Amino acid sequence: MSQENVDIVRRMAEAFNTGGLDAARRYYHPEIEWHEDPSFPESGVYRGVEAVIAYNQQFLSEFEAIRYEGEPVASAGEHVVSNMRIAGSGKISGAGFELSAWWAFTVRDGKVVRVYAYLDKDAALEAVGLRE
Repeated sequence: MSQENVDIVRRMAEAFNTGGLDAARRYYHPEIEWHEDPSFPESGVYRGVEAVIAYNQQFLSEFEAIRYEGEPVASAGEHVVSNMRIAGSGKISGAGFELSAWWAFTVRDGKVVRVYAYLDKDAALEAVGLRE
């Protein structure tokens, strides 16, 4: 695995967990693209730091608490695929949840330039041209 890129992805998740979106945004490349899972109602591609932040703020507004823990499972060159374990509670219901998602990151010049967020591992690997 490309340890430098794996470390950047880990630091971004840690920054979010301790300081929210403002802390994580320093890891975003100015030309970041966020590709959300097509099965989600808010699926689509969000381009640029401000669009990605706005999308994430809207998404996060539904939760009282949320935490991301990533475990990199594949890496090649500028790509890192991570099993993201997401846990939290809903804002209105207070109900707790845990889920496993698969995110593929492209890291360039020390910044995350692309994220593909999927519920399916194969889709995440395919998004960046990696196969098991």
